[in-house]
Amino acid sequence: MKIELPEIFWHGNRERIMSLDFGSKLELVTAGADLAGGIYLRLWDIALVPELRILHLEDLAGTHERSVNVVRFSPCRNYIASGSDDACIVIWEKKKKPVFGEDRYELGWGSKKVLRGHLREIHDLCWNHSGRHIASASLDGSVIIYDVDRGKVNQRLEGSKPVHGVAWSGSYLATMSTDRSLRIYEQGKKGFYIKHCIKEHENVKLFQDEASSSAYFRRCAFSNDGSFLLTSAGVARNAPAVHCFFYENYQYPSVSYPVSITNCVLKAQGIKKSLISTTALSVRFCPIVFKTQKSEVFKGLECKFVWAVACKDAVIVYSSDDDKPIAAVTNPHYSSITDISWYNDQILGISSIDGYISFMIFGPGELGEKLETFIEPSTQDMEIDIENDSNPPVEVPQTPVMISNGKKRIIPQFINEA
Repeated sequence: MKIELPEIFWHGNRERIMSLDFGSKLELVTAGADLAGGIYLRLWDIALVPELRILHLEDLAGTHERSVNVVRFSPCRNYIASGSDDACIVIWEKKKKPVFGEDRYELGWGSKKVLRGHLREIHDLCWNHSGRHIASASLDGSVIIYDVDRGKVNQRLEGSKPVHGVAWSGSYLATMSTDRSLRIYEQGKKGFYIKHCIKEHENVKLFQDEASSSAYFRRCAFSNDGSFLLTSAGVARNAPAVHCFFYENYQYPSVSYPVSITNCVLKAQGIKKSLISTTALSVRFCPIVFKTQKSEVFKGLECKFVWAVACKDAVIVYSSDDDKPIAAVTNPHYSSITDISWYNDQILGISSIDGYISFMIFGPGELGEKLETFIEPSTQDMEIDIENDSNPPVEVPQTPVMISNGKKRIIPQFINEA
């Protein structure tokens, strides 16, 4: 692994970069503050051979009116969704555009639809696997599920506190709010209904509150197969952590990873002091799945998953085969990290408020041997009309509830950082 930090102004004179995402063929979209004239998003072409090369492709302008906080390619990579402080979501698509001064056209990105419904800033977006629907998390306390093709609100999930993160896998939706709650929704015949609301376990707080966390985001992520969920902004043994919730055991975390780098990673260099211990802002899974060497933590998995945890001042990479970090970088930027994104198993992009982007670059096979066949979660789509639903879903109590499903209870395990 090596670290690259290109010294270029991605968004003007060190304007903050709030989000980034890789598309196909090393296409990178970045989002943040206004460059000039309403330009909040930029597209880039990244190349690795023979060395890192960056080429500016085009600007996406003319729709958003305020800073863009999150940007995500659709699963098919044919669309881009961007969520902004102006409370709007813009869906972008490739279109034929006339070339100035020439009698020909070329492909470029342009706005397709503007999705409205939120009252305040949008902090996270997540497509479903089919790319027909998208969920948005807003500071107005709600999560909205849109039908992208029709530009229609399918369902609004109301809360009370700002929502900073949303994840979607199959028939499950997860949200994280500033009230220290993790909400798990399941899709039913009439839309999503809340199944669990997790704040604490056995009177122990699981997530950081606003006072102890200065995080901009609380982004969570489901594993590639949907078998487990990783959450940011966690607390374990009074220290920052990332919690892991297994499928059908969402009432309590089964594994907790410390958000710190200690001698478990750096003992070869003789360093024993913890280098970082800050709030986890985001979790992103590597899109490539690997052959497993059998894990003592994730027993029964037929493959190995790799994920990255973004903290304010560090990025830590874990795998389901290991109980220790497999890679880490500390203080890559002068200001707080804002987002991370994978391109296959080759690159992990890291954006920051300081206006720069760094890259963790992995060599062939460094993260493991690729698994050729892999079955993704169901792409079941919603065909519902919530507006005509006479029996809307009812929220469950705010405390964890044990369910009796005949399955063996998994004892919560703390991954030792020593």
